[in-house]
Amino acid sequence: MDDDTQIDNVAILQTVWGGIQRRHPDVPDVMIEIHPLRRYADGTVPSAVFTPDPVPTVVMTDWAIMSPRAAVLEFLLHEAAHALAYVRRVKDGQRYHTKAFGALAAELGLSVDDSDVEPFGRGDGYKGTHLDAGTADEYAEELRLLATAEEAMR
Repeated sequence: MDDDTQIDNVAILQTVWGGIQRRHPDVPDVMIEIHPLRRYADGTVPSAVFTPDPVPTVVMTDWAIMSPRAAVLEFLLHEAAHALAYVRRVKDGQRYHTKAFGALAAELGLSVDDSDVEPFGRGDGYKGTHLDAGTADEYAEELRLLATAEEAMR
């Protein structure tokens, strides 16, 4: 991906984030960055990560932004739930999300996959989130904008 395409994609992602904030004013401002794909030490590959310090930032992988536009919206909403947890001081979990995170994700239009319950037997954590059917309709304008980025990546 060339530098101009990356700058354009960051601008598009920031605009979509602004759409999330219009619907959910508690979601904080963030800086969005695109980084090359990297694996964590445990072998997992994150699509996007929210980090609050030193400046609230959402890091998307270059791989993630090449995903279908609905998946990119899902990644951004997922990280918005983490950002919302941060500003509301809600313990949201890391690898496995808390039920409190699930409630925030639902508030933003995601469902939590409770079939992927934490393997330690505590039953208090879930891993996956998915875009609710109605959420895609609500974010039709942002999905059209993400289509621009999707086309540029082909």
